[in-house]
Amino acid sequence: MFKTEVTLLRKDNIEQFKALALEDRQIIMDIMSGISIFKVNTYDIQVIQRDLIGMAQELRMRNSNLQEAIGGDIRSFVDEVVKNSAGPSGIELLLSFLSRLSVYFFASFLYSSLVTSGGLIWSGYSSIFLRELGMVLILFIAEGLLAPLFINKIGFQKRFHLYTTFALLAGWVVIMHFFIDRNNRIDINVKPILLAAANIFAVAQYLRKLNISRLAKGKKNYIQDLL
Repeated sequence: MFKTEVTLLRKDNIEQFKALALEDRQIIMDIMSGISIFKVNTYDIQVIQRDLIGMAQELRMRNSNLQEAIGGDIRSFVDEVVKNSAGPSGIELLLSFLSRLSVYFFASFLYSSLVTSGGLIWSGYSSIFLRELGMVLILFIAEGLLAPLFINKIGFQKRFHLYTTFALLAGWVVIMHFFIDRNNRIDINVKPILLAAANIFAVAQYLRKLNISRLAKGKKNYIQDLL
């Protein structure tokens, strides 16, 4: 139902990637790990990976490799690739966040109903919705913005985004704890929440498919002019 141009391109990239030399695969992984949907839209990310795979194959035929072509400064190369791309898609960012939010809400409230609360209707604080929303937003931004900044670092710097994310989550929980109105408890009916989350996910995925089809128009090679 949700098969898109990205799905087909990703499948082909996976097959082509497996046939590359180990050194080329590692460099491509280092490059792609520094790119997220906050910098480049999903379709272009797959196009970039396809172009890198093609470049690696061509270089090997000429008795060369990606390491020699790119040099040691992968960070600068990633910046040039991002600059040469069409950039992120605001629509995709919104739909990706809604998809993540709907999955999180569905899993969280279902878990609470089945494990911690023992039923589909239970009493809780009204601020629970704001708390969950904030946690998903922090994780979404940390994964898309912070992680790519430090992925190619070493030592403490490589894990800096994990510590930052943990600190932000802990800070948010503390803020919500002190601002909760202890007298403002409500009956939470999980059924409509689960239904709404499932519908939001389905709609977001359908709109994402349409958006990817739009992004796929006018294909472009982002790598060949950089070297």
